[in-house]
Amino acid sequence: MSTMSTMSAHRWIDRLHASLASNFAVLGHPVKYVQLATCGTISTPASPLQSPSWAPRVRTVVFRGLVANGTAHFADDWIKTSPHSVAAAQDELVHLLFVTDLRTRKVTEIKDNPLVEVCWYFSHSREQFRLSGVGVVVDGNASTVSTATSSKVNWQQVRERMWAVQSPAAKQTYLDSKTSDAVPSSDLAKVSSHFGLVYVTVNHVDHLDLRNAESQGSTVWALRQGEYHALRSTL
Repeated sequence: MSTMSTMSAHRWIDRLHASLASNFAVLGHPVKYVQLATCGTISTPASPLQSPSWAPRVRTVVFRGLVANGTAHFADDWIKTSPHSVAAAQDELVHLLFVTDLRTRKVTEIKDNPLVEVCWYFSHSREQFRLSGVGVVVDGNASTVSTATSSKVNWQQVRERMWAVQSPAAKQTYLDSKTSDAVPSSDLAKVSSHFGLVYVTVNHVDHLDLRNAESQGSTVWALRQGEYHALRSTL
């Protein structure tokens, strides 16, 4: 049984921020590691005419920040700021940010089936956050980015800013030629054509707090008619 709540539309952001901040103080940067699940296809060589079937794919990625109210908040800065730094309006969507090499399989998977889920487990506070949503890959071609989800965001600009904060060593992994020699900083200034931004528009959040033995089920937020609504699950 679940009931609607009058809790703040974005209180899940406050909870996520509090969990990130408290665990970051103890564990440091590893708290930014999350699991990103996508759906991939399995081909059947024995039956080439048969439609491919879907299979789950999961990997560990680094949380790079989020966008709310049309503003990008980088992960390190956001974690260390006020818990209410993202005071989004009720009808504002929230987008989680990640980066990727455009040559990886998950890019094709997201383009083929944009339904994804992100999972955090904070070992210090014994909390789990599962955030489901729609993933979009932003490459160097602006025409590939749909503006339907957020007309206020210049996603190419966010991609460029993400590139700018990457370390030289990280940037080098996106180059066409891999070499052990140091690459001049001038060669790393331009965004690599292989560097992509992935943003996930959150439409469902499930927060499980294992510290509370009396708690049953999870606290859930769902996106309905453009607004986040909080529910309390008592399953």
